[in-house]
Amino acid sequence: MAILGKIDRRPLLVTVEVQADTNGDPRQVVIVGGDFTDDTTDNYVEPGDILEIADVPYVVYSVTNATTLQLKRDAVLGAGQAAARRTPPKEVADYVNASGDSFVGDLLGVSLAEAQDPGTRARGITGPGWWYYKTFTDVSGKTRHKAECIASFKIGTAGGNAGVIGDDTLLDDATTLEETVASDTSGVITAAVVADQTTTQGVDIVFGAPLANSTTAGGGTATLFFQWQRKAVGGRFTNIPGATTDTYTVVAPTVADNNGDQYRLKITDEAGSPEVISNAATLTVNP
Repeated sequence: MAILGKIDRRPLLVTVEVQADTNGDPRQVVIVGGDFTDDTTDNYVEPGDILEIADVPYVVYSVTNATTLQLKRDAVLGAGQAAARRTPPKEVADYVNASGDSFVGDLLGVSLAEAQDPGTRARGITGPGWWYYKTFTDVSGKTRHKAECIASFKIGTAGGNAGVIGDDTLLDDATTLEETVASDTSGVITAAVVADQTTTQGVDIVFGAPLANSTTAGGGTATLFFQWQRKAVGGRFTNIPGATTDTYTVVAPTVADNNGDQYRLKITDEAGSPEVISNAATLTVNP
């Protein structure tokens, strides 16, 4: 069951390049093979829109010409970047702009149907509107959700039709779900047991859980996503950067740094089934 659709989001048909402007600030965006001023295509952008570049939102200050625009804050330099246009209300643009380069998370347009979904409400999103949403790992290693409503949608009807419209999508549609982020609250993820491992100092050792699987509410399966976590002696479990497959190799462990460490695997799936965390396996490193 899909939730958290990014309504009002239109990917540009071509890539963009962030360049330094005449003041030397990285705020100038050049479209490659497209036209920002052509309102017949999804490349069309206006001042006040939010331009997501590599999934980071920036408020558009001005459109200089067909191929160049200026952002209100510095962006990350680079060519060949995917971009998408958002057309939010002023409150949302102001929120993103005030956050500056510290903005981390998703900017979501949530329809009435999505807001009524149990999976959405479980993540703290309780009504239709524009939401700031992010996830983080707490001190126990579990995924937590943070949601803040920036601007609500006013729900009304006109001639039997939904009365709030954004980019041809009925934001108060009570039946349609935008399928971008899933939350199958009835799905089940099964994690295989992670075994304790023993090795000699300097010799790589592999932890694995190859039998993990997912069963969705409809009886199908969904792609799994993995995140290994480590707990040093006396510490707490934290995510291991880049350790996102079903196995993890401890490279050249030492007695001083790794003996007694514990490793476990956090598993989610593309259907949004409740995440599971495996048992903790202990690494013994002999001299």
